[in-house]
Amino acid sequence: MAETLKNLGKLAADSRSRTIIILTGIVLVIAVTIGYVGFKARTSSQAGPSEITGIPAGIQSIPGSKNVTPQYVKLQTKENIKEAQRALKSGKSFVPTILGQQELGDGKAQPESTDGSGVGFATLAQQEAGGQAKPLWFVNLKQAQCSRAAIEDALKKKVTLADIKAACSCERIKDAGVSVEQSKQVCSCKDLRAIGYGAKALKNAGYTARQLKNCGFSACELRDAGFSAQQLKDAGFSDDELRGAGFPSKQIDAAGKLLSLIHI
Repeated sequence: MAETLKNLGKLAADSRSRTIIILTGIVLVIAVTIGYVGFKARTSSQAGPSEITGIPAGIQSIPGSKNVTPQYVKLQTKENIKEAQRALKSGKSFVPTILGQQELGDGKAQPESTDGSGVGFATLAQQEAGGQAKPLWFVNLKQAQCSRAAIEDALKKKVTLADIKAACSCERIKDAGVSVEQSKQVCSCKDLRAIGYGAKALKNAGYTARQLKNCGFSACELRDAGFSAQQLKDAGFSDDELRGAGFPSKQIDAAGKLLSLIHI
């Protein structure tokens, strides 16, 4: 210990060694000071409160506030509709920005409506890009391309066939297993013929010979469906058409005489 103190004394007595020691001490003090100041500044920036110094020009509404502009409601509604449709397609969930209870700039409450100005989630999921409110079953039918399962599901939910026809073609309705008797309520005779229903099926569904003639069926087709010469004569077919269909002359003459008596 005495030897160590003696050596330190010699270093302190030497001017060159003393200068080095002093400079080293100064450098250490500066380094420690800089490190401390930097640490305090970093700690303050992390713990300090967040502040908004300003907002972009032209923004008049803040999400979540009650006093929102009609423009904000319109834009946010479009975004909600877009996200709701995306969630519906992907099978995922989506929480929209609720607008139904917010107030517009005039201080009046904005009720849920069907024109897209203020809607809740139930209506959002039922809307299409055009802005017209559509029931959820309608959206499902469109997205499923009117598949048999989608139409059956709509019918189970007591959706009328007339409403389903607004979204789906007669061909899709037929493919879903809907009977011709039901289909005739929403599809014309020509539509039913175009999707494959024959004269016999339509006759069994209640169509008359005259209706089927107007629908485009020939006398031959109607004869095969089970109509008599008299029925076809009454429907407006000529004698030549009846002969072409294969009716015997006796039946054709009898049908003509009866028709003449009716017009007397």
